Amino acid sequence: MPVRIEVKAYKAILYGTLSCKCPVTEETERAFFEEYFRCRGEEIVDFAPIKAIADSNPARTPVHNLFEIASYGHDDPTDFLITQGDALRALGSKFHFNNLVAHLDHLTVREAPSFLVSHMLVPARLARSENRVQGFHAFEGRDILFDHVFFPPDTEWDENRQYAVHMGTVICALSPDSAKDLNAHLDIIGDMAFLRSHVSSVDFRDFQYYGDYYRQVETRFRRYFEI
Repeated sequence: MPVRIEVKAYKAILYGTLSCKCPVTEETERAFFEEYFRCRGEEIVDFAPIKAIADSNPARTPVHNLFEIASYGHDDPTDFLITQGDALRALGSKFHFNNLVAHLDHLTVREAPSFLVSHMLVPARLARSENRVQGFHAFEGRDILFDHVFFPPDTEWDENRQYAVHMGTVICALSPDSAKDLNAHLDIIGDMAFLRSHVSSVDFRDFQYYGDYYRQVETRFRRYFEI
């Protein structure tokens, strides 16, 4: 059988793409979402059409990263299933951290710890008030606050669950086991303990040199959803 992908894994990596200023053209992004809307009623689909869209982009995409990290866990890299767990690792493991650090432009970073922690996928509890969603990532007996988190309109709210948050954007809901595994991947990144110890809160209405990053993410999602 060819490489297949869980549709929920595809959705997670697409939301990760919208959450970050990835080198994906508008044409590629639109094609990704057209493919997602075509197949979102299914559980598992052929990966080849998605890979073809990614290959049409002039630069490497998060879909390429997902395919690479997923292939490492299989003897045959031409016959396997890409799961949501693979998507979580693609955005929240040492693989992602190393890529992030390797391409870090210090001239565009105002404060490194909050920038790097925000770029990693982390489990967080959510709280919602009239005008904002806040995320709380537990670390060494305290919470790191993510203020003004974007909550996608097609995501179901459940105050009793944890969610995966990347760049101030909710990517997906997490099961208790998935949250535990994601934290374990973060914990084995040696620098993450140091970085998280220097972050108390991140406000995505005033994020680094991006300014109102919440509004920028919302604008990207508006291209595909009614908000």
